[in-house]
Amino acid sequence: MVKLAATVLAVVAAAVAGRETLRVGAGQVEALGSAKTPVACWKDTSTRGPAHVPKSCGKDLELSGLLCYPACLEGYSGVGPMCWETCKEGEHDAGVLCYEKNRTVHIKHTYGRGTGSVPSCGEDEDQDWSSLGFCFPKCPDDAAGIGPVCWDKCTGSFPAEGGPLCCSSDEVCHSELYNLTVNLPMHIAQAVLDGKSIRKEIKDIKVIVDDILGYELPLCHNT
Repeated sequence: MVKLAATVLAVVAAAVAGRETLRVGAGQVEALGSAKTPVACWKDTSTRGPAHVPKSCGKDLELSGLLCYPACLEGYSGVGPMCWETCKEGEHDAGVLCYEKNRTVHIKHTYGRGTGSVPSCGEDEDQDWSSLGFCFPKCPDDAAGIGPVCWDKCTGSFPAEGGPLCCSSDEVCHSELYNLTVNLPMHIAQAVLDGKSIRKEIKDIKVIVDDILGYELPLCHNT
């Protein structure tokens, strides 16, 4: 298996360097051919800063805990869904009570202000529900955000979306992603199983090289 891995690396390095023929032991892997016109490209990415929980409330609302509530009337302060009387000057605040030095005590007046609403992200932020609804700085207009990463939008010659790829069509994206996630691992496993046969091993390496070189695609912003 170690010999096979070394052989695969040598073949891939030579292929990427653009050699016309590749020799492996007594066998030979034929020319891989000239570069084809790409039918897909890799999306370029950039990061967009850390996330935070939504904490922006609308007009005349204030954040208390994790929810937004209507602001309390003058002379009251809000804690969650309740507005509590503010103790007057000269009075001491004792939670639900206000008292003076002469020990005059009264219970604070209160009133409810609704069940509250969920806060949102700021105007210069996106709320990403794929990341539990956290807020992130907005991406540039030509990119779409997923979590902390901004990904190129698919346009021009490659309008079809395919995860990390933009493709000339949906069918091309399906084929490219299938080759990457299914065919390549399957061909590597087959090469390991055929390790005792030089002829089969060389054939398997050629297939693996073709798989890998098929993903030497340009970045979308360079096309």
